[in-house]
Amino acid sequence: MKIVLNYNSIKAFRPVVKAAIKQKNKELQLAIRDSTLQIYREAVEQSPVRTGRLQKHRFSISKYRGRIYPTVKYAYWVHEGTGLYGPLKRPYIIRPKTKKALRFKVGGKYIFVKKVVHPGIRPNPFYTRAIMKQDAWVRKRLQKVGVNLVNTLRKS
Repeated sequence: MKIVLNYNSIKAFRPVVKAAIKQKNKELQLAIRDSTLQIYREAVEQSPVRTGRLQKHRFSISKYRGRIYPTVKYAYWVHEGTGLYGPLKRPYIIRPKTKKALRFKVGGKYIFVKKVVHPGIRPNPFYTRAIMKQDAWVRKRLQKVGVNLVNTLRKS
Protein backbone atom coordinates (compact mmCIF):
# COMPACT_ATOMS: atom_id res chain seq x y z
CA MET A 1 0.00 0.00 0.00
CA LYS A 2 1.32 3.39 -0.97
CA ILE A 3 0.10 6.78 0.25
CA VAL A 4 0.96 9.84 -1.78
CA LEU A 5 0.31 13.33 -0.49
CA ASN A 6 0.14 15.94 -3.15
CA TYR A 7 1.23 19.37 -1.92
CA ASN A 8 -1.25 21.15 -4.20
CA SER A 9 -4.24 19.25 -2.77
CA ILE A 10 -3.13 20.03 0.80
CA LYS A 11 -2.59 23.66 -0.16
CA ALA A 12 -6.10 23.84 -1.65
CA PHE A 13 -7.63 22.31 1.51
CA ARG A 14 -5.93 24.83 3.81
CA PRO A 15 -8.40 27.74 3.28
CA VAL A 16 -11.31 25.39 3.93
CA VAL A 17 -9.81 24.35 7.28
CA LYS A 18 -9.03 27.96 8.20
CA ALA A 19 -12.59 29.06 7.40
CA ALA A 20 -14.09 26.19 9.43
CA ILE A 21 -11.88 26.94 12.42
CA LYS A 22 -12.69 30.64 12.22
CA GLN A 23 -16.41 29.83 12.08
CA LYS A 24 -16.19 27.55 15.13
CA ASN A 25 -13.88 29.93 17.02
CA LYS A 26 -16.81 31.86 18.50
CA GLU A 27 -18.51 28.60 19.46
CA LEU A 28 -15.36 27.52 21.33
CA GLN A 29 -15.20 30.86 23.16
CA LEU A 30 -18.84 30.47 24.22
CA ALA A 31 -18.15 26.92 25.41
CA ILE A 32 -15.23 28.16 27.53
CA ARG A 33 -17.39 30.94 28.96
CA ASP A 34 -20.24 28.53 29.75
CA SER A 35 -17.85 26.03 31.34
CA THR A 36 -16.21 28.71 33.48
CA LEU A 37 -19.58 29.98 34.70
CA GLN A 38 -20.78 26.44 35.41
CA ILE A 39 -17.71 25.68 37.55
CA TYR A 40 -17.95 29.13 39.18
CA ARG A 41 -21.54 28.46 40.31
CA GLU A 42 -20.52 25.06 41.64
CA ALA A 43 -17.51 26.55 43.49
CA VAL A 44 -19.83 29.04 45.22
CA GLU A 45 -22.11 26.17 46.21
CA GLN A 46 -19.22 23.97 47.42
CA SER A 47 -17.45 26.72 49.41
CA PRO A 48 -17.61 26.40 53.19
CA VAL A 49 -19.79 29.03 54.84
CA ARG A 50 -18.89 30.60 58.13
CA THR A 51 -18.68 34.31 57.41
CA GLY A 52 -19.59 34.06 53.71
CA ARG A 53 -16.34 35.70 52.58
CA LEU A 54 -15.02 32.44 51.12
CA GLN A 55 -18.05 32.20 48.83
CA LYS A 56 -17.20 35.45 47.07
CA HIS A 57 -15.14 34.20 44.15
CA ARG A 58 -14.12 36.19 41.13
CA PHE A 59 -13.84 34.97 37.60
CA SER A 60 -12.37 36.26 34.39
CA ILE A 61 -12.93 35.02 30.88
CA SER A 62 -10.65 35.79 27.97
CA LYS A 63 -10.76 34.32 24.46
CA TYR A 64 -9.56 30.83 25.30
CA ARG A 65 -9.23 30.81 29.08
CA GLY A 66 -11.54 31.02 32.05
CA ARG A 67 -10.20 31.66 35.57
CA ILE A 68 -11.92 31.38 38.93
CA TYR A 69 -10.15 32.63 42.01
CA PRO A 70 -11.00 33.50 45.62
CA THR A 71 -11.16 37.00 47.03
CA VAL A 72 -9.69 36.06 50.42
CA LYS A 73 -6.06 35.18 51.11
CA TYR A 74 -6.84 32.27 53.43
CA ALA A 75 -8.71 30.28 50.73
CA TYR A 76 -5.55 28.32 49.87
CA TRP A 77 -5.19 27.12 53.48
CA VAL A 78 -8.84 26.12 53.70
CA HIS A 79 -8.53 24.22 50.42
CA GLU A 80 -5.17 22.53 51.09
CA GLY A 81 -5.24 22.27 54.89
CA THR A 82 -2.65 23.34 57.44
CA GLY A 83 -0.38 21.71 60.00
CA LEU A 84 -0.53 17.90 60.04
CA TYR A 85 -3.10 17.94 57.23
CA GLY A 86 -1.40 20.51 55.01
CA PRO A 87 1.60 20.47 52.69
CA LEU A 88 4.20 20.52 55.51
CA LYS A 89 2.60 17.65 57.49
CA ARG A 90 3.60 18.97 60.92
CA PRO A 91 1.85 20.92 63.70
CA TYR A 92 2.68 24.57 64.14
CA ILE A 93 3.17 26.83 67.14
CA ILE A 94 1.00 29.89 67.73
CA ARG A 95 2.51 32.61 69.94
CA PRO A 96 1.11 36.03 70.87
CA LYS A 97 2.35 38.88 68.69
CA THR A 98 1.76 41.89 70.91
CA LYS A 99 0.77 40.53 74.36
CA LYS A 100 2.42 38.21 76.86
CA ALA A 101 -0.15 35.44 76.55
CA LEU A 102 -2.88 34.00 74.37
CA ARG A 103 -6.41 33.99 75.78
CA PHE A 104 -9.29 31.73 74.81
CA LYS A 105 -12.45 30.41 76.39
CA VAL A 106 -12.92 26.76 77.38
CA GLY A 107 -16.05 25.66 79.20
CA GLY A 108 -16.99 29.20 80.17
CA LYS A 109 -13.55 29.95 81.70
CA TYR A 110 -10.76 31.97 80.16
CA ILE A 111 -7.43 30.20 79.72
CA PHE A 112 -4.11 32.07 79.37
CA VAL A 113 -1.11 30.36 77.75
CA LYS A 114 2.23 31.48 76.32
CA LYS A 115 1.93 29.28 73.23
CA VAL A 116 -0.30 26.69 71.57
CA VAL A 117 0.82 23.75 69.46
CA HIS A 118 -1.92 23.62 66.85
CA PRO A 119 -2.37 20.34 64.94
CA GLY A 120 -3.78 22.11 61.89
CA ILE A 121 -6.96 22.33 59.87
CA ARG A 122 -8.20 19.50 57.67
CA PRO A 123 -8.32 20.35 53.96
CA ASN A 124 -11.63 21.26 52.39
CA PRO A 125 -10.94 20.97 48.62
CA PHE A 126 -14.04 22.84 47.47
CA TYR A 127 -12.52 23.94 44.14
CA THR A 128 -11.53 20.36 43.33
CA ARG A 129 -15.04 19.15 44.21
CA ALA A 130 -16.57 21.84 42.01
CA ILE A 131 -14.40 20.87 39.05
CA MET A 132 -15.01 17.13 39.53
CA LYS A 133 -18.76 17.63 39.86
CA GLN A 134 -18.92 19.64 36.60
CA ASP A 135 -16.31 17.59 34.73
CA ALA A 136 -18.80 15.56 32.66
CA TRP A 137 -20.80 18.67 31.73
CA VAL A 138 -17.69 20.59 30.64
CA ARG A 139 -16.33 17.64 28.63
CA LYS A 140 -19.68 17.20 26.89
CA ARG A 141 -19.87 20.92 26.06
CA LEU A 142 -16.33 21.05 24.63
CA GLN A 143 -16.79 17.76 22.78
CA LYS A 144 -19.85 19.23 21.09
CA VAL A 145 -17.66 22.04 19.69
CA GLY A 146 -15.14 19.49 18.41
CA VAL A 147 -17.83 17.35 16.77
CA ASN A 148 -19.35 20.43 15.11
CA LEU A 149 -15.91 21.40 13.77
CA VAL A 150 -15.34 17.93 12.30
CA ASN A 151 -18.82 17.92 10.76
CA THR A 152 -18.17 21.33 9.21
CA LEU A 153 -14.90 20.06 7.71
CA ARG A 154 -16.64 16.96 6.34
CA LYS A 155 -19.25 19.09 4.58
CA SER A 156 -16.55 21.22 2.93
